[in-house]
Amino acid sequence: MGGPKHVGEILLAEDNPGDVRLTREMFENTDLRGNYHVVTDGVEAIEFLERRGEYESAPRPDLVLLDWHFPKKSGKEVLRTIKGDEELHEIPVVVLTGTQPELEKLQSEPPQADAYVLKPLEAEQCRSLAEEFCLD
Repeated sequence: MGGPKHVGEILLAEDNPGDVRLTREMFENTDLRGNYHVVTDGVEAIEFLERRGEYESAPRPDLVLLDWHFPKKSGKEVLRTIKGDEELHEIPVVVLTGTQPELEKLQSEPPQADAYVLKPLEAEQCRSLAEEFCLD
């Protein structure tokens, strides 16, 4: 059997430390490993993605896991920025939300994310997302 597969750079845009920990644990419960970068508000997320300020040497993420209810700039604003930017729009974005009704509402509104997932993530969801968006 081969060792763990590397899925690249994962930007976890989440302000809840418990959700950050749980998401990392779920990825670690798979055979997929990534480099995790955490930002805790929408302004930080945009700075990371645009490589500004303290993030000027940040890697380009292979996947963004984006909390919808985010301080300073909402998940909607961050998603709109990513999908409207010529250099960023191809980065897969998975929106994380806490309720089924909100999940269904988000899936019907523009701008469209690449996927929508209920929190907390399960290990199999992490595997599926990584395989769909990060692995060749």
